[in-house]
Amino acid sequence: MRLLQLELKRILTSRATTCILALAVVLSLVMAWLPVSYVTLYPSKDSEITGLQAVQEVKKQSAPYSGEVTTKKMQKALAQYQETIKQYGDINSDEFPIDVYYTEIFPESPLVRRLVEVNADKQGLAPEVTQLTKQDAENFYTQCKTHIGDLMNLEQHGHPAAQEKAKQMYSKVPQPFFYYPGYTTDAMEYIGIYLFLLVFLCTLIAAPVFSAEYQTGADDILRCTKHGRKRLAVTKIAAALLIFAVVFAVCMTIFTVLSNSLFGWECRKTSLQIIQSAAVLFSGTVGDAQNAITAMGFVTLLAVSSFTLFVSSASSSNVKSLGISLVFLIVPSLLYMFNGNNLTAWIARILPAGGIGMNNSYTYTIFNFEFLHLGKTISIWPAHVMLVCELAAIPLFLLLTVRCYQKHIAR
Repeated sequence: MRLLQLELKRILTSRATTCILALAVVLSLVMAWLPVSYVTLYPSKDSEITGLQAVQEVKKQSAPYSGEVTTKKMQKALAQYQETIKQYGDINSDEFPIDVYYTEIFPESPLVRRLVEVNADKQGLAPEVTQLTKQDAENFYTQCKTHIGDLMNLEQHGHPAAQEKAKQMYSKVPQPFFYYPGYTTDAMEYIGIYLFLLVFLCTLIAAPVFSAEYQTGADDILRCTKHGRKRLAVTKIAAALLIFAVVFAVCMTIFTVLSNSLFGWECRKTSLQIIQSAAVLFSGTVGDAQNAITAMGFVTLLAVSSFTLFVSSASSSNVKSLGISLVFLIVPSLLYMFNGNNLTAWIARILPAGGIGMNNSYTYTIFNFEFLHLGKTISIWPAHVMLVCELAAIPLFLLLTVRCYQKHIAR
């Protein structure tokens, strides 16, 4: 314990570490507020509402459709939408009154969009709102299950295993859906963005844990002490991971509490199938998705930190350790962005940083309909691959770190 306390003190008293940890806390506040600041409404031609006031106004305008999404609410939303179009014309035209859109179209839009989506034909072409009927609204939940089969036939053509897997997953999605207005998928995307920034900041702290002492020569002294081999390596690892775990818990608690307080805690009960897409395969609410993304972010943080510590134990300088660690931090995003074939998708997901980043991240994975394939007979949801690979990466790289450090001091 004494050795652990000294290592914690050594890391935490560094000016760079102090600044990085302070930045992490500040970012938790900023990133929770940003999606709220982007919410904008136009009640009339000459007025604009933004920020928290706009969020509250969304709740007020959409209150009639809050709660369980029943077929009666679907029918009511569709009837109101169609009646307004019939009276005022195309909502996308410049002549359409803004105040009418705000009061007669905006509140119904989330439900009507989902209704249009699930009634797309087998080629994915959605009908016009005016073509929908009361019976279509009545059959909304039945059509959801039909739509997932048509969609997966388009998205995963040639991969029947993926199509069948998607249908099995969707059968577990709770129905009826629930909708509590205010929260947006943009806000959920900011969870993923903040997790990436948090992992990036922790990487800056982890990179010099071993390499700094190699570079200054302090390790030449430490290796001669009583606990200068395996025990010191384990202590350094434990200290770094303990700091990261505490920082993650504090920062994500601040972020989550602030974000949900601004949007409203009731929004956590909203179904992703209403605010994102009716065909989302994730069988949970906004709150479940927040919890899953946060948990995956913590696993990713441990995996990336373990890899960074390994790189640090094998690098003779801070620049080399930090450079390699940052490259592997962004490689999954780059691979997915510039080459989205099955092979690169596998590589992007099995790397330690596969759970965070841009479109490859866990956040977007639960929104999309992508599968990873092994031949024509096996298809796996990427989220499962991420979890297994990153859990495996933690002990693997920690053991390699200890082994590499021992080899280094044996020279």
